Amino acid sequence: MSIQIKRLDGTLGVFENAEYLTAFYSIPRELLEKACPDLLKVSRFPAQITRDWTQIELVESDRFKQAIIEIYAYMVWTYLGISPYKEIYSGYDPLYKLAHQPDYWIKTMIDEKIIMDSHTVLSLLMDTPQIFFEFTSLEEMGGVMKYTVDKTIEKLNLKPVIECIQQNRCWEDFDARDSKQKTDFFRKWYHSRTAHPMISLEQYQEEYAERNDGKEFDIPDSTDVEDEAITQELIDSFMKELTEKQKQILNLRLEGRTYEEIAQRVGYKTHSAVVKQMDKIGQKFETFAGVDYGFNERAQKRKASAKK
Repeated sequence: MSIQIKRLDGTLGVFENAEYLTAFYSIPRELLEKACPDLLKVSRFPAQITRDWTQIELVESDRFKQAIIEIYAYMVWTYLGISPYKEIYSGYDPLYKLAHQPDYWIKTMIDEKIIMDSHTVLSLLMDTPQIFFEFTSLEEMGGVMKYTVDKTIEKLNLKPVIECIQQNRCWEDFDARDSKQKTDFFRKWYHSRTAHPMISLEQYQEEYAERNDGKEFDIPDSTDVEDEAITQELIDSFMKELTEKQKQILNLRLEGRTYEEIAQRVGYKTHSAVVKQMDKIGQKFETFAGVDYGFNERAQKRKASAKK
């Protein structure tokens, strides 16, 4: 249920983001300073917020909601049991999306009486306008979030879902930047779908010696060499399947460019042309990888929609 507020023109309207006030007050100062320091100006006295339009504008701003989304995602990620760094995953990863849905975690905190809901707090202001929220310490909030995540997973029966996602990763789950987890995924993907017959290391060493006048095959000490070679081989192999324009678009996308920015770079009038090219690249990758990521289905739905 939304919270109402009387506007300057006398009309009654929705007080945007006010339902997140108590969740905002639970954020440790250190995290707020790093993520959005200007929100330190939000009064710790809720009564002052409802009487000050500068304060109201801060709460209703996009950065207020975005700070809650990002900070809560950061706080819960550690306790999802996935990886210490959520930055290695893309916005397409289901668990990344889950972490960035603060309503799940906030609802559990309210249900478990860890925090009051904002409706209750604002209704109490009539009787106790002196209500003040002190900052929560990092240590205290760490314990709170561990309990909150565990409780949310239990209530929503998310454990089998999380395990399934971890065991069935796909290419789009990972961020464009390199990471050990991304390289491990590519290694498993490549070896499970290689067109070449698999042989043992001992057999390969013997055949190598026969082809090279008895010279022994040395195994590199560092796995970084293998990681880099496998990743680069995959990239090089797939890139051969693309046109020059598609290579340019894919490289720009991997750099984190938006569709609008890519359209300007490659000379398209609209970003929709870039979207279509990305779908074509996705279809080629499905053929290349031998895995269905939904690109063909999406293309068929778009064609069917166009005919209507």
